Amino acid sequence: MSRLGLLGVLLSLLCVSPAWAIPEFSKHWKERYLKPFEEGETKFEPSQDFQKLAKKAGCNLCHIKGLEKTERNEYGIALSKYLKKDDFSKERLKAEPEKVKEEVIAALKKADADISEDGEAFLKKMMAGKLPAVEPKLTPEQAAKAEGEKEDDE
Repeated sequence: MSRLGLLGVLLSLLCVSPAWAIPEFSKHWKERYLKPFEEGETKFEPSQDFQKLAKKAGCNLCHIKGLEKTERNEYGIALSKYLKKDDFSKERLKAEPEKVKEEVIAALKKADADISEDGEAFLKKMMAGKLPAVEPKLTPEQAAKAEGEKEDDE
């Protein structure tokens, strides 16, 4: 197998599910949005189409397809206001799993109310079966890089 082919296989394995820097972020996102929940007057029942769409989006729920994982889309930026990677060391994840879960869920709830570039709250978009982030507007440099990454994937 060529080096490029091997690299492609390894990269695809990394992005099968959301490749969050902190596995708990992904785990608790799935627990919250891929299952029905009710909070006060809010009733969220994800359709099968939304579940498939979210699973297919994987890394790109929060990141921009084709760019480094340090590049976040608007939903990833919103979540990063409430979740700081440095607050979730491996040691802390192991020592305080329930507290970590509470903090992650609280951050997700805060981001639910944040407004997307299209004027809708992220949760309202997901309730309508849409991914939370709009397609990002890329700079010409980012677009060229993303296109190059896409061609490498093919």
